[in-house]
Amino acid sequence: MTLLDVPRPVVPRYKVTVPRRGEATIARPRLSAMLDDAVASRPVSHVAAPAGFGKSTAAAAWAADRSDVAWLSLDPYDADPRRLYRGVLAAIATALADDELPAPLAAVLRPGVHPRDPEDAIDLLDGVLEALDDLRRPLVLVVDDVHHVPPGVARPVVRAVLSAGLPTTNVLLLSRDASHLDGLDLDATVTGADLGFTAEEIVTLSGSYPPGLTQAQAVSLHDETRGWPAAVRMSLIDRPDRDAAERRGTPATPATTPARAVAAHDEAFGAYLHDEVLGALPRAVAAFVRRATTSTVITASLAIALTGDDGARLLAATLRRGLFLTPLGRRDGEDVYRWHDLFASWCRSRLEHEDPALARDLHGRAARFWGARHLPESVPHALAAGDSGAAVDLLVEGALEALLNGGAAELLELCEALPPTARDDARVVAIRSVAARMSGRRDEAASLLERARAQLADHDAGDADGSHALAVAMLETFVAGPSSAPDAAERLLASPAALHPAVRAGLLYHLGRRATRRQQDPRGALHLLDEAVSLAERHGLDGVALASRAERASALVDAAEPVLAEQAITDVLERAEISGWAQDARLALLRLEAGVFAYWRDEFDVAQRHFTLVTRARGDDEAVASLGSLYGALASIATGDAGGAAAAAQGISQGLASLPLEAMHALLRLKTAEAAGDVASAVREADLIGRSPCMPFAVVWQAEVFRVAGRAERARNVLASLRAVPVRAHVRVAAELTGALLDAADGGDPLPQIVAGLHVAAPSRFTRPYLERLPDLRPYLEALVHAGTDHRDFLTGLLGTPAADGAPHRRSHWELTDRELEILDGLRSSLTAAEIARSLFVSVNTVKTHQRAVYRKLGARNRREAVRLAASRGFLPA
Repeated sequence: MTLLDVPRPVVPRYKVTVPRRGEATIARPRLSAMLDDAVASRPVSHVAAPAGFGKSTAAAAWAADRSDVAWLSLDPYDADPRRLYRGVLAAIATALADDELPAPLAAVLRPGVHPRDPEDAIDLLDGVLEALDDLRRPLVLVVDDVHHVPPGVARPVVRAVLSAGLPTTNVLLLSRDASHLDGLDLDATVTGADLGFTAEEIVTLSGSYPPGLTQAQAVSLHDETRGWPAAVRMSLIDRPDRDAAERRGTPATPATTPARAVAAHDEAFGAYLHDEVLGALPRAVAAFVRRATTSTVITASLAIALTGDDGARLLAATLRRGLFLTPLGRRDGEDVYRWHDLFASWCRSRLEHEDPALARDLHGRAARFWGARHLPESVPHALAAGDSGAAVDLLVEGALEALLNGGAAELLELCEALPPTARDDARVVAIRSVAARMSGRRDEAASLLERARAQLADHDAGDADGSHALAVAMLETFVAGPSSAPDAAERLLASPAALHPAVRAGLLYHLGRRATRRQQDPRGALHLLDEAVSLAERHGLDGVALASRAERASALVDAAEPVLAEQAITDVLERAEISGWAQDARLALLRLEAGVFAYWRDEFDVAQRHFTLVTRARGDDEAVASLGSLYGALASIATGDAGGAAAAAQGISQGLASLPLEAMHALLRLKTAEAAGDVASAVREADLIGRSPCMPFAVVWQAEVFRVAGRAERARNVLASLRAVPVRAHVRVAAELTGALLDAADGGDPLPQIVAGLHVAAPSRFTRPYLERLPDLRPYLEALVHAGTDHRDFLTGLLGTPAADGAPHRRSHWELTDRELEILDGLRSSLTAAEIARSLFVSVNTVKTHQRAVYRKLGARNRREAVRLAASRGFLPA
């Protein structure tokens, strides 16, 4: 029997023939390679994408270049298993030559074995699969439009193919979604994202639609359509008409851009979406999609807010169908997806036309859902709902968070989108002023500042919701400087008014920041900032929380809590690294503080890294950048690097009220002369500094120079000036030591002051004040060691330091705790942090905390460098 002798199932030939390529079909090697890999690596592969993504076109173009493809196009009539069975047989028989028909397959093709009952068709399929085992060459069966077959028919067929494990036959399924194949553990091999055109493919395709597109035009069309083939083709077909309209002088409008023409104004495309996309969905899913596309971004909780309690389940059903949704990751603990822009735009346009009241209601729900945390989503929804007042409220509540997260330019765009009356609201004018300043538009910011001040002055008494006070606070924080007017923020926070959490957190941050910068009440600043952190974190205001933590760390420095301050600074910088703030100019002050800590501990490499980052991320605060350059120069002087000191000094561009520019340079000359042993020159520079108001850290160096030069009275007078001002812990230690040595020269007992300094210096490892005075301090420090002291390790390390003249010293064993040395020993092995933790019976977090401390003390950037530095300094045996 030959193939021609076998009676074949009566199936229309078009159903079992590979579709012909259209005239505007282009070669897509990228897709062909994906399909080649799919059929070569698995028995059943799946191409899943919504209508209009060109599944059949791509598969047909791929199949046309192969000789091993059997093709079957399904339609709704194939829901009958008997018809499906006959179609499969016809497709296989059509693909085989006369001499390729195995006897078992010929037997299956006999008319008598065709199923009479639907149930028999599935059972008889096993015979077909068994017969295919005898094929002499590989065969790929492509089944198109599987979505036309009910799940009760499709799943048993695919399950049978999967379990058969055919060595010579592979199956490629094409469908609009994966819902028919649920439970088969069959992920889509190729999706809509793969089928979309690239910009380069659009350029090639446009050659079939003269006059074609340039690369720039193709990129623009790709951005608007995201490569959706149906939308790209419709735009290319429509383009000649648009070009003709432009030549006639018809003005260009948003409706004549490619994306808008396709999405909202092209009737054919709209009908296609209605009939082929939404029309193919179950009624409940289609109704869900029409409402859920109100927001371009969708989550399960937003789906519930927009469509009711069943929203999460319907979103999951939509995802199973692969319907125009792209995963974006996670936000606020749940998965986030994005609708295809054109598809969502068309759905919104249709709903706004058919039921405008419902459309406005849905936009209002979306605005409330996104709230103040995600202004780019919430404000446009409020405006689409026709509620400009809600849009203004959202802007006020979320502006500080946006500003702290680098969203100044985006904030300006949102303000510009408001209608004129809302844009001129006093609070919005204030936000525009701040955003303009942070975007570098200083003249615009200054103009808006004057308008905002005049308008906000009238609202102080009636500011029940705190929004005007928050606007004033933002102006004071970022543009105008502290106001001398009565502070509404303090009154509002003290009142029982129910302020929005974002407003309350913003006011707390502002007041805490102001108290920190004024250095008048560090304890009060800590209280305010602690509350700001707690409130911001509870409500997902990550920018406000991190900024409040940064100000809190500065307040701890001012409160003379160096150990807690350094822990807080390290915590903030680590959080900043995770959140992308690491290079942010707003952390410059905190990096300066971290560098200052390292400087006074003689960790000059670590200090210089911080000071370099301070000067690079200078932002608007030139004073902070100048201080970073000043300290960088001082660190270079301490290490004997004259060239580095001169280079760093070039970055000092602005003085401070308490330390003018001239005084900064005089201080550098003083330290240079001191390091060279030139006491006379150092005294001359100290006299120059003394004619200007001076910062505390410079005062102690003045006093020390006068002491060494024998001008004790002048030294005491200089130190006395510190009694009226708050001083940092390292300054207090240096002052105590100079005072102690002055007392000793007068025959007094220096030990009480030396011991008082030790209580502050040892916990923070402030070695620099001792090393600068070590020749004179040595007898007293040795006496303390012999007499016994709680700070024996600290003193032993100092006395064992070979540098007694202020030169840099090698770190000593005492500077690592016993636990840190255990961790260091583990770091030199191949053990992981978890394995080190188990060996020491501690938690992984404890290991990582000590590991960070080891890195910090050694000035190391990673594990290998820490081990190398530790070995070179004698912490580890060779």
